[in-house]
Amino acid sequence: MLESLKKIFKHSEENLPEFVFKEELELLCGLMIEAAQTDGKIDPKEIDKISTTLVEVFHENQMEVELILQDCLKE
Repeated sequence: MLESLKKIFKHSEENLPEFVFKEELELLCGLMIEAAQTDGKIDPKEIDKISTTLVEVFHENQMEVELILQDCLKE
């Protein structure tokens, strides 16, 4: 399943504009936050794990991940 998600979010900068990548990152971040909240709360450790996963597994920019995480958590 992880490989399937990687394929979805694997991108080529020459084919898609930058805003598409941001939308994909927002969607993935939102899904991960929803999964973390299944018990009715979200622990800071879960947020750290989401951030680490997005950066290390999906090779996203750390600063972009932090900004999107903050936005997703506000909503």
